Amino acid sequence: MIDYLKTLGVTAVELLPVHQHLDEYHLQKMGLSNYWGYNTYSHFAVEPSYAADAERAAEELKQAVKALHQAGLEVILDVVYNHTAEQDEKGPMLCQRGIDNALWYWLKPDGSYENWSGCGNTLNIVRRDVTRWAADSLRYWAETFHVDGFRFDLGTVLGREPDFQAYGRFFQVVYQDPVLARCKLIVEAWDIGEGGYHLGNFPQPFAEWNGRFRDDMRAFWVWESGNLGAFAERLAGSSDIFNHSGRHPSASINFITAHDGFTLRDLVSYNEKHNHANGEDNRDGHNENISYNHGIEGETQDAAILEDRSYTVKALLASLFLANGTPMLLAGDEFGNSQQGNNNSYCQDNPITWLDWQQADEALQGYTRDLIRLRQEIKLLGDDVWWKQERVRWLNIQGEPMSELCWHNRGAKAMQIVLDDEWLLLINAKRSQQIFNLPQGSWQISCVPSEKFNYNADGKLTVEHMGIWILQRKNTSPNI
Repeated sequence: MIDYLKTLGVTAVELLPVHQHLDEYHLQKMGLSNYWGYNTYSHFAVEPSYAADAERAAEELKQAVKALHQAGLEVILDVVYNHTAEQDEKGPMLCQRGIDNALWYWLKPDGSYENWSGCGNTLNIVRRDVTRWAADSLRYWAETFHVDGFRFDLGTVLGREPDFQAYGRFFQVVYQDPVLARCKLIVEAWDIGEGGYHLGNFPQPFAEWNGRFRDDMRAFWVWESGNLGAFAERLAGSSDIFNHSGRHPSASINFITAHDGFTLRDLVSYNEKHNHANGEDNRDGHNENISYNHGIEGETQDAAILEDRSYTVKALLASLFLANGTPMLLAGDEFGNSQQGNNNSYCQDNPITWLDWQQADEALQGYTRDLIRLRQEIKLLGDDVWWKQERVRWLNIQGEPMSELCWHNRGAKAMQIVLDDEWLLLINAKRSQQIFNLPQGSWQISCVPSEKFNYNADGKLTVEHMGIWILQRKNTSPNI
């Protein structure tokens, strides 16, 4: 697996929760289990079922982290400090409830639980003892297992006092802790409570999952929104969200898909979620997915539809890896993994969620590998700076600077971007032919979604379908 990750170009792995967890009662009754592991029972223990030898689970995790580190890969743990496995007031007394229920959990005046986590209870992190417990737990994983960082599930809960405070107790404690402050810290910038969405509002050194990047890029490519302004803002690092308080573009964790929701293949294969296997009559999971099946719901052998889906997938992947910020790739998206349209597969420990390596799309793997390599070559993407006009030029299809009219022309759906006067990105969000007048100079193709393009001696490049074409300036050789 390490060889595969290294060949692909991955530099860090983020693991779903490895803390010991329990299966909720309603899942047990249906014969299902919490496959994702977000129902944490013990925040100081490794989940024994993940180990080859349950008695040596902690030692096995240490060995795994060490092996990844030796290969130059960082390890980030997804952690849950917003709720526990005790669920709501009808749930079992397992841990914090038996110690001091009113101290550990947010309670309503009638004694029932605030459910900002959506899991029955919400930990009251602002309380001094609870903050110390969370910090002690994080420090244990950092010092004992030598992990490089943490991704905090439902991060808004960590700042609730009860309203969200960007410089609340938990964030202050982490910032001043000499061990934790050196870790990579990432938050899911929302919870389900009132006023729970706080993208861009978390303090340094926290980075944030950028849900706006996901939604705007999906709308631009999947729904063909034609919103060039939104596309450009997200590609340039979402400065409208993160460029304040001395923050850098790397604070934006850019993603198209994550464990929660459609896979990339399903995003272009289904108009609706198909979660019947979860036992909740398809009521669970997101309803607004910004997805498009390209003409047929689900799997098909129609060559034309499969080709169109492939172009959309490649456009989304190129947007992810060519964007300013920190790209996050869902495992399996690089080879077309499907979950059969299930967008909430947390309880499916079966072929629905298992990565199907036998059906891997090797061509898509190669394309993803090329994109990651190009990202490493494009200096601007590694500098972690906000894009300025000295280094970035935004051009229309004629090769002229984008005007106000061009930015608001939803029908155009195409543009050109020059990075450091060396790299040229041709953006075509239409499912049809587009002709580009290239900027002056000699250009060579570096990465293309297909061979369906044509270059004319007069400096015109014609592409036949949706996608991003990446060219590099060459100084001595003739044109393409």
